[in-house]
Amino acid sequence: MKIWSKMLFLGDSLTSGARDPYDMSWPFYMTHLAITDDYVLIPEVEALPGRTSSQLLRMALPLIEKTAAPEVFILIGTNDAKDGVDLPVGLYMKNMAVLVNACKAFGKREYVLTLPEPAGFGSSNYSARTTERVKAYNQALRDSALTTRLIELRDIATWDGIHLSYDGAQEVAKRTWAAIKKERSFS
Repeated sequence: MKIWSKMLFLGDSLTSGARDPYDMSWPFYMTHLAITDDYVLIPEVEALPGRTSSQLLRMALPLIEKTAAPEVFILIGTNDAKDGVDLPVGLYMKNMAVLVNACKAFGKREYVLTLPEPAGFGSSNYSARTTERVKAYNQALRDSALTTRLIELRDIATWDGIHLSYDGAQEVAKRTWAAIKKERSFS
């Protein structure tokens, strides 16, 4: 029997695969990478387009507690940066801290992904200020001691300046799978 594991993925449209041409998302592309390593990954994806970090926080805590997954991946914040939401950096970081601390409290390895920086404004409610807010969230994540498992999503290809293209989703999957393999044996 092959080695297998569940992994929990939390997020918004970037994790749910909005606009993916094959109705997939980066967590499922990561399962393909796992297969090439003779490993079976069973993804639990709780991601909803339009979700903010505050909304994720409200629903994710019971999932983190109950999941059999030893790893939890968190990619959230693009909607926090939207015009009209404009969540302060300090509040965003507190939301992230609660999610990360819940992972630690329940014995899960947390992986936090930085946000791809918007390359254009093809989606509504995004502006140049949105890009600055995303950069501020990312810098706060980099500067904090929140996690030692920070996965950088710089230079990720998108369809519309926000949502991951097929190549972008593949790259997120590669970076994430590489981060797991640095920390954990799959034999």
